[in-house]
Amino acid sequence: MEPIIQETIVREKEIDWLKKRKKSSRYNLISDNKEIKILSISEKSFFVEHSEADGLRGLVTVYKGAEQIFDCLIVRSEDHGSAACFEYKRKTRTNSKPPKDFALDPDHPTANLPPK
Repeated sequence: MEPIIQETIVREKEIDWLKKRKKSSRYNLISDNKEIKILSISEKSFFVEHSEADGLRGLVTVYKGAEQIFDCLIVRSEDHGSAACFEYKRKTRTNSKPPKDFALDPDHPTANLPPK
């Protein structure tokens, strides 16, 4: 095959992969009041579309659907075609329950039944 045809095929495959990942991914991030779709995510890194990656760095909040899953400090590591890879420098898991602002007494009853 000619190099021009090979480059066109690779580019078309990348565009197709981007469309599928954008449609199926439930993860997104918010940085500076801008919401960006995460194409692929792992324990150490994630991918976003190259056009949305410009200027993205620092502290971001990652969501799975509407649920906040963690806050992280990110840095751009490398580009893979039309996707940009970001690595976590720090990743802090968020808790869905509010923290208790009191300590339970160890002798506190677990249930309180009325006397017969």
